[in-house]
Amino acid sequence: MRLQNIRSIGEESQTIDFIKPLTIIQGPNGTGKTTAVEALNFVTSGTLPPGKLPGFVHSQRLSKKKKVDALVQLEFVNFHGVWPKTNKITTKSEEFTLAVRKPNGEVGMVSSKVADFNREMLNHFGVTAAVLNYVIFCHQEESTWPLSEPKELKLRFDAIFEVSKYVKAMEGLKDTIKELQAELLVVTTEIPYLDQANKDRAQLVLSREETNNQLTRFRKDIKDDSKELREVEDELKKNRKDTEEVTKMENQAALISNEIKNVQESLQGLKVDPFPGTKEELQCRIDQSLRSSQMTDITAKREKTKETELRLYADLALFNSEAEQIQAALNTAEANEMMLNNYKTECDDLVKQGQEKYGIQGDGAHFIAFFTSTLKSLESDLKNLDNLRSGDRQQDGLDLNEARRLSHENQIMHTVKSREEDNLIISVQKTEKSLKEVTEKLDQLYSNKNHLKVRLNKMIQRERVDLALVSNQLSGLQNEANVLTDLSSHEINIDDLIDGVEGLSVDHEQAFEKLSVRFLANRLRKNVNLSEKRDGVEELKRVQTEVVDLKKELNELEGTEVIYRKWAASLDETGDCPLCEKKCNEKDGHKMKDKLSVVNLNEEIMKIKSKLAEAQKKEMNLIFHQRVRYVNDEIKMVREKIEKESEVSRMEADLNRQIENVEKIIFQTEGSKSKFEADLAEKKSALASVQVELEQIRGRREQLKANLEKCKKKVEDTEVRNRTERNELSSQITERKSFLDSLTRIHQKLANQRNLSVNKEESERRKIELNEKIEATRREINNCTITLANCDNEESQHRILELQMRIMNGQEKIVGLKAQLASLGIKQKPSLQELNEKATSLNKRALILRNQISQKEGGLSELQKKLKEIDIKLKQDSMVNAKVKLHERVIEKMVLQAGIEDINKFRNVLDESIIAFHHGKMEEINAILFDLWPKVYQGTDVETIRIKSQPASGTDKRKSYDYSVVMVVEQEEIEMRGRCSAGQKMLASILIRIALADVFGMNCPILTLDEPTTNLDSSKIENMGSMLKDLLDVFNSGDNFTCRSDLQLIVITHDDRLVQYLVQTCRPDFIQVLSKDELGMTHISKKTSLDS
Repeated sequence: MRLQNIRSIGEESQTIDFIKPLTIIQGPNGTGKTTAVEALNFVTSGTLPPGKLPGFVHSQRLSKKKKVDALVQLEFVNFHGVWPKTNKITTKSEEFTLAVRKPNGEVGMVSSKVADFNREMLNHFGVTAAVLNYVIFCHQEESTWPLSEPKELKLRFDAIFEVSKYVKAMEGLKDTIKELQAELLVVTTEIPYLDQANKDRAQLVLSREETNNQLTRFRKDIKDDSKELREVEDELKKNRKDTEEVTKMENQAALISNEIKNVQESLQGLKVDPFPGTKEELQCRIDQSLRSSQMTDITAKREKTKETELRLYADLALFNSEAEQIQAALNTAEANEMMLNNYKTECDDLVKQGQEKYGIQGDGAHFIAFFTSTLKSLESDLKNLDNLRSGDRQQDGLDLNEARRLSHENQIMHTVKSREEDNLIISVQKTEKSLKEVTEKLDQLYSNKNHLKVRLNKMIQRERVDLALVSNQLSGLQNEANVLTDLSSHEINIDDLIDGVEGLSVDHEQAFEKLSVRFLANRLRKNVNLSEKRDGVEELKRVQTEVVDLKKELNELEGTEVIYRKWAASLDETGDCPLCEKKCNEKDGHKMKDKLSVVNLNEEIMKIKSKLAEAQKKEMNLIFHQRVRYVNDEIKMVREKIEKESEVSRMEADLNRQIENVEKIIFQTEGSKSKFEADLAEKKSALASVQVELEQIRGRREQLKANLEKCKKKVEDTEVRNRTERNELSSQITERKSFLDSLTRIHQKLANQRNLSVNKEESERRKIELNEKIEATRREINNCTITLANCDNEESQHRILELQMRIMNGQEKIVGLKAQLASLGIKQKPSLQELNEKATSLNKRALILRNQISQKEGGLSELQKKLKEIDIKLKQDSMVNAKVKLHERVIEKMVLQAGIEDINKFRNVLDESIIAFHHGKMEEINAILFDLWPKVYQGTDVETIRIKSQPASGTDKRKSYDYSVVMVVEQEEIEMRGRCSAGQKMLASILIRIALADVFGMNCPILTLDEPTTNLDSSKIENMGSMLKDLLDVFNSGDNFTCRSDLQLIVITHDDRLVQYLVQTCRPDFIQVLSKDELGMTHISKKTSLDS
């Protein structure tokens, strides 16, 4: 690492080389050792020391330079095995550069202008900023943070566990759920309207289908009725044709019958026997008769009469033909008159029906005119109704749209205000939380202030008392040391020394009583130099054991001597064995007396007393020498304490400054508290206002809903009423139109029939004239017949033949006329009455069909209008994609509901995962502590240490934990803070940082110890060195399975004894030594040995 222009390092760059497993940076206080940790923190995570950048980088004003470039350059191997080289040249723009050298030699450069430099560094180290700041590169002032206040400990562990990210993620999920719930509320609100619109659209579509079906049915019915009407009209035409044909045939039959009658009448007057022969024979005889001379004049007369008769017959035929034509015309006129009567009857029936149904008086044209005016009035009413209906529909539509718009705006306002209410509630909760934190902080500051004042007073009193005691103790110990020195110089024996010690003053006796042999042994075991302590204590223990053993042996021998004397006296008195109480003979008695002789015991007792006296003298000598050394050490320590008493005033000043700072912070915090309280009051007022507005909006929403439903009902009622009225009017108009059309057609037919019946009188007059002419012609023919008869009389024979011929011709003519009459087929034809009845029935059916067609055409027009209205409604924006929009909104609602459910599940899973992660990491940390503590801690009073975590009180147990460091003593957990020594505190802090580095540092096993011997007694410094040595041995040993074996330890210290011990035991290649020149600039040099 290269440094330049930071803290006490000047223009000349200084380099620190880190070696494994141990890097030692040594230098007196004030030479800039902690700058190395600050530089490491700055270059790896961007963390600036107290005072920020102006206190870290050289000032231009003080340096009297236009430009000061501060350099912090670090070269390291990241956890991927790549060699990044970071270069932070700190200027006003703070431009940083990161060079990465890959294993293949390729070098890549990354500038802070294009990347987040701190993030890149953290990626290369493979750890978070909290692990770098609190575990790996920990500042001197924070080196024992694991045993700090619970609140501070919680903040550090929360940062290491990255609780803020978890809380942020949970808050983000919570905010997402709120946003989705707001969207769900909007969608849920829109769905009923879309559903109603979809139902309306479906109803309209169904109505359109029904209308189309009705249109199809009406068209089919009209088509069928029209077809039937055409068939009826065709039958009417056929009936008319048959009527005319039958009338013509009847006329012809009447003429033929009259002619037969005339012929029969003309033959009845002929009293002649029939000719017995044939007609040809009769004609021969007539011809022979005519050839005779008598017959010439008669013949001429007869010929003339015959010519006249023939002419008359021709005239009669013409008259009969004209009469037939006139009769046919009369028959047609009679048929037309009959049809006219039928039409009149039908017209009268319609008029009567109209008068009864519509209440209209008058006949004929007056009725039609009045009915037409009534129909026009109804059409005008229908048009006015349509116009009014269109205006009402438009107004109702505007009212409905306005109600929907107001309801939608109210819903949007409700959603906005609800979100605003939620935001204000969250803001109020955050403000209350901040206010609570500020209040707690203020209470803590007041407590700290009082605590500092009490601590200051107690410290002053305690230091004053200690100063007095130390002064008295120092004077007593000094006198004792002088006496001991004099005694030692004159080689006074132990007994004289004890006598001299007993003659000391009362103060010396009290001091000597306090420093008893046991206390002296304990103090020696804990505070003296390890080599001397071990030799002296072991020798003293050996001598004390020897003294105890000799005393025990002496007591046993003396007890044995007493017992033996008693047994010998008892044997002399009773002669009984003292053990079995049996009588002994003289020989056995002498043997037992010899065995119970105490002469040998006395000699052994004297020897043991001699050894005991020597051992006691040796013990006293050892105690004496230990006492001398202890007194000297105590004098030295007391003097150091006296020197430290001078720091009381400085500590008092520091405490006063701390109290002043606390008071300033209290003042600022009270201002913040007031600000938070005002902000809270303002937000609560805004929240109350928003809640009032929200309640008003909710009330307005209910009113708008009622208005909307009222408008919908009004529109529906108006639509139904207008439709009913229009259908009634349309039905009346259609019915009246059909009635008027039928009546108009019948009147038209009446007019046509009247035109046809105009010439009937002239035909009848002409018929009379013709009948007169026919009668006159028949009379003339009869005269001719009489003339011919006279001629016949004159020529009887010839006449008889003629008559016979005439009879024969008449008979033939009658046969021909009968055949002609029979050929007419009049019997096969229906009668005129039947034809007239059928015509009347067909006319009635045609009238009914026409009425039905007219009514259905009117209904068809109404259905077409209704269909057009439905199409217009279906083309409205609210109806076009109602089903698609409803489908989309329902899907969106289901997606939102599923999303909210999934996010809630994810929150629960994330919660459980965080709990499992926290639990697992804590188990790993405690496992490492359980493995390392017995290996590096030399004492037996603390079995192990562990970090205890428990859910924070008053909060969600899955989000926050309270932490404490506990030590296990006799299988009982005891909180370590405030109950452990400085060495135990430092060791526990180091081991906890190592465990955290191994668990959270992953592939960055680096640990920096800045002044680990701070606040340690001089006697404990070697213990700290031994602990660090044992720690490195544990990590470098092959049987370490709990943590990594490549720990890189960086020790920064000013203590020469710690450095000497670490150099001697760990043997690093070199140490980094910091020093200052006469200008106060720091220089870094390497030393390979302590003497160089």
